[in-house]
Order: sequence, then structure tokens, then C-alpha cells
Amino acid sequence: MMEIRKEAGGQNIINSYKAALFLLLVLLSLICIGCSSSGGSSGESAPLSYSGISTPIAIDENNADQLLHDTFPGSATEMMDIVQLDKTSYKSIPATLKMALIVGETIYQKDMTSSKDSVSAAIHSNSDTVYGNCGGSYSITISIDDVSGEMSGTMNYSSFCNDGLTLNGSVSYFGSLDLPVSPSSLEFESFTMIFNNVTGTDSITNESETMSGEITITENGSTSNMNVDMVIKDNNINKTYWINDYQITETATYNNVQQEFTGMYYDPDYGYVHVETAEPFVYEYSNEWPGSGIMIMEGAEGAAGGSSMARLTALSSETCQIEVDADGDGVFEHTETSSWSDIGGM
Repeated sequence: MMEIRKEAGGQNIINSYKAALFLLLVLLSLICIGCSSSGGSSGESAPLSYSGISTPIAIDENNADQLLHDTFPGSATEMMDIVQLDKTSYKSIPATLKMALIVGETIYQKDMTSSKDSVSAAIHSNSDTVYGNCGGSYSITISIDDVSGEMSGTMNYSSFCNDGLTLNGSVSYFGSLDLPVSPSSLEFESFTMIFNNVTGTDSITNESETMSGEITITENGSTSNMNVDMVIKDNNINKTYWINDYQITETATYNNVQQEFTGMYYDPDYGYVHVETAEPFVYEYSNEWPGSGIMIMEGAEGAAGGSSMARLTALSSETCQIEVDADGDGVFEHTETSSWSDIGGM
């Protein structure tokens, strides 16, 4: 289920929303505790806001590993599919987009099938209610304009429970589909999901998180972009984390995927760091982790006057190197080698 980690440095920035989003959206194929008993579908509450330290983190050898773990996006094949969406390639597409488009495709097909007398209409709309295998329900609406390619809809969860995970809250989404729109294959240009205090609770572990924010995915040829701005509240410890303007770009070539990213990560107990790729991370299609690439993470000013920082360098698809400049003098005084599985990412 969802992973909630309480080590220094906070939670993995992608784990929080990715796990919750998958559990949220996998239920939408129609085959992102803590919420009121009335669920989240009867009106929208004010979105979460970050509450915590808002000054830079002093990076040193004691916290660098954890911070890199928290901020490295992770395996390219789990982030986004830079090839077109089709019925046989769902594996690599991020859960956020994959399941939402499956919903769109399913409802679009249903609408076209049930509207034989008006198939020439530009806008096709539908709605449905789905019940969980352990209680509750969610409702979904969708509208697709097959002339302009615009699509939009909502998902509302009311104590929807499936396989031990209970969801409350609402999601709205909108996007643009490639033209011509075909019910047999929906291909996107852009897709945005807005989470309004979506809470997921694991009945086995009692872990609970609430997400509020926005995820946008755009595609242009062989390049895909994901922008994440999300506040995540760990309801078990009543703390919020902020993924601020995190932008991830992936470009496909014939034999690899190149990943670049930049953004801010806020931890309520320690403050924030800024991360950016100095060299793109290159993933061969046969490997889960990159064989080359460099990431720089900057924090508070060190004793020497420059920014404290950590540098993550891919040595191979199995190992990476971590270097730390705690005093900000431009010299990395601490170096260690780690396995990618320890860094983890997503």
C-alpha cells in the first residue's frame, strides 16, 4: 500500500503521490481516515497548505543519503511512457495518466455505443458509480469533445474501500487529446489532474495520507513532461510535505530514455532543498536504473560562504556515487558509493 516514512529528511517525494494515485486510479478502469464520515463528495474543502520550516536545509554527510532518496524521481520506466498510449503498452505509463485515460476510453466507447442516434454529436458525456469490494463508492463523470479533442471530468470518493484502502475526496481532470479522436485509441497532448484533499487510509497499517495539488503531463513527439505541485499530509504524524514545481522531462531515442528534472522539496522539520540535473540521466531500455547522469542538490549556505550541496552521479545501472560539500567551499569532502536500490527514488 502507501509508504509513509519518518526518517530524517521526510518522505520520498514520488512515493507519496505515486502509490496513492495508483491505488486511486487503478480502480477507475471500470472493468495521490482523516476525512469526515460523510466522505469527500458533498463539497470541496480548502486545499492543504504547507506548514513547516521554509528555510534551506544544511546538507551534510548525515542527511545527504536520505535527502537524495527523497528527491530523486527514480526509474524512467515507472514515471511515464514517452511512446503513444495504446491498448498494449499500459505497463510503462504513469498510473495517474494510464488509468484516467483507460476510464476516458472506456466511457467514450460506452457513450458512442449507447448513442447510435447521435454519433455525429461533438460532445460525448457519461457518468457512472462504482462500489468498492469492502464498502463505499466513487462517482465519475467525463466529457469528450471529438471535434476539439478537449476532455474533462470529475471523480468523487465517498469512503470508497477496495482491498483495504479507503479513499475520500475529489479529483477533477481535463486535457487535450490528439485529433482525430478515436474510441479505439486515445492519445493525449496534455492532461491535468487536480486533487482536492484526497485521503487514502490503509486498513492494515493504519497509514493515512492526504494529497492536495496538481499534476500535469504534456507530450510533444518523443518528449514527455510532468509537472507536480503537491502538498502531502502525513495524517499519522500531522505533518505536511511540499513537492514544489517539480518538473520532469523525458526524451526517447531509439535505444534509451533521457531524464532531466528540477524542483524544490520542503520537509516540515528541516526546510527545503533545490534539485536539478547537471547531466541527463540515461536509461537503457533493458535497465531499471540509469547508467549515466548527474544530479545536484543545493541547500543552506555553508561555513565557507557557498551553498551546501550533494552530488549524485550514476556510475552504472547498478551503482551510483554520492558526494557532499557541507561547508560550501566548492570541494566535495565526503564521497561514498551506493546501490541504486538504496537510493530508491520512486
